[in-house]
Amino acid sequence: MAWNWYYVNISRLNRGPESGEDQSSGKPCIFYNNYIQPNNSVHREWITVGVEHDGAKISFVEYHSYDKDPDGVREDFGCMYDFEYSFTVDVLEADPEKLFVYTLYKDGRVSRGFDIDTDNARSVMVFVEPQNFSDAELAQVIEEAENAPRYAGAVEEIIKEKLLGGRKDTICLAFIRR
Repeated sequence: MAWNWYYVNISRLNRGPESGEDQSSGKPCIFYNNYIQPNNSVHREWITVGVEHDGAKISFVEYHSYDKDPDGVREDFGCMYDFEYSFTVDVLEADPEKLFVYTLYKDGRVSRGFDIDTDNARSVMVFVEPQNFSDAELAQVIEEAENAPRYAGAVEEIIKEKLLGGRKDTICLAFIRR
């Protein structure tokens, strides 16, 4: 199952302190999405997605690899793709006072903190301020997000309306396994 990531209220990032808008955290966030292009017949890609806030940073690295099979040999033997997939969290620069992580696992439990078991996680959400929602609320919203229509903005709206109560002043980087 692949991970999808969503930026909730990211439009706030385009407005700095000079815009006159109050930023509750006082420091702007940096979201990044680095994509290294594949080359040759073996398709390898690394995608890094993360957030940085006031010097605290958390990075998620995804790696995919498969052979595009330009000569048709692999397809003839029914092994077109050797697909490797990993989702790694680098928390060396994470700070639990500046970034707040909520992980919903397949068994329904919720973890708060940077110790994330990505093999068993269903969803990982990173905020720049602590949130006040229950484990049951988080599980319900993630279930709705997993079943959301596949059009742009659908998942972000569900998270904003159902989990954040419509607040537009909270930035979130959400990862949901589909």
